[in-house]
Amino acid sequence: MLQIASCQYMITPEYPTYMEGYFGRVERSQGKYDDLQGKTLLISMNGSFLLFVVLDVIAVSKRYVITLKKILYEKFKMNPCRIIISAVHTHSGPAMFPIVVEGIEYDREYEKLLTDRIAKSVEYCLKELEEVSVYLAKGIIDGYYGNRNVYNGIADKDVSVLEFRKSDGTIKDCIVNLACHPTILGSDNLYYSADVIGTIRSGLEKEWKVCPLIINGDCGDISTRFYRQGQGYKEVIRVGYGIAKEILKINTRELLSVDHLSVKHVNIPVKYIPQMDSFLSNAIEKMEYALENAEDGKQYCSTNQLLNILYKRKNKKNITYTLNSYIYTLGDIRIVTIPGELTAELGSRIKERSNKKCTIISCYTNDYVSYLVPRNDYGKYFETFMSESPFGKADEFIDKIIDTFI
Repeated sequence: MLQIASCQYMITPEYPTYMEGYFGRVERSQGKYDDLQGKTLLISMNGSFLLFVVLDVIAVSKRYVITLKKILYEKFKMNPCRIIISAVHTHSGPAMFPIVVEGIEYDREYEKLLTDRIAKSVEYCLKELEEVSVYLAKGIIDGYYGNRNVYNGIADKDVSVLEFRKSDGTIKDCIVNLACHPTILGSDNLYYSADVIGTIRSGLEKEWKVCPLIINGDCGDISTRFYRQGQGYKEVIRVGYGIAKEILKINTRELLSVDHLSVKHVNIPVKYIPQMDSFLSNAIEKMEYALENAEDGKQYCSTNQLLNILYKRKNKKNITYTLNSYIYTLGDIRIVTIPGELTAELGSRIKERSNKKCTIISCYTNDYVSYLVPRNDYGKYFETFMSESPFGKADEFIDKIIDTFI
């Protein structure tokens, strides 16, 4: 028997904070365009639980994930391996963890607010489980986003919708999986917003009468860059509602078989030696040239901040961490978690090799290890500049994930 329950809650700070996502943005927030949200969705299948928590923030840190999972285990005895904590990756949210932009103040009080609301949402879901069937709708989104480095380059434009329907056929809830950087609002924006993810969600909610859980996928090199008509909130509305309309046009549904939940875990230790990385040296040369030729103060500031990050990385003797992924299989559905920003080529390998009717790639999940770039693109674009994974390590990680499909 498949049961679900969900809870949606506001997580917009009630006071100005520093914002995360862009170099050179040093001011505190000045208000909001739309409310930031959190959503918890609990799936129960014959007594086995799978819990999703998705937040309108840029990313979640490993430290916070460990802390939150410990709290949920102590309160509700939930297996930490069956808890998925993700971010939509908006660049217009509060600075919550020391993740992307260095040197700005992070808000510990906001972290406590999040934890409290998440715990209450789980308590609510445990009391509100209802039996459902699950249907899959799949489509392609064209004309709104694509590869941000090469026009018509490799891009994941798939959208998968899992509709959880009650016995009377009405929708109880939905999961939407797509892949797009929420970066229509630029570094000059000082207003909170879930960006394009928020307006997609709003557009779908108006039709479905439920607010979907949106899981952002392999969008490491995917954005609206070559498709947008501006960079303000008006464009956020145009693009988000446009994408929502495309999703609503999908008119084919397939009933899925959802049975036993299995969980597999992949982990790969990474030891990265920056001083021996020729790609990093090349990136520094490019940034030094860009700094010398900056056209204005804003460009100079953002380039200088990026260059300082590269210098700091170059001066480190080594960087060690672990790449972790959980692979969940529920009958016709497979969910793959990624602890950072996966590029589309790597995402396409996962989908091509998965033998399930629905494969969901959940990025920005359980940790943030920056960009995972394949050998074919390594060293070419911004993603490599920001990556702390050495050449070939991302390919090794994805290959090991794919091995679990057999």
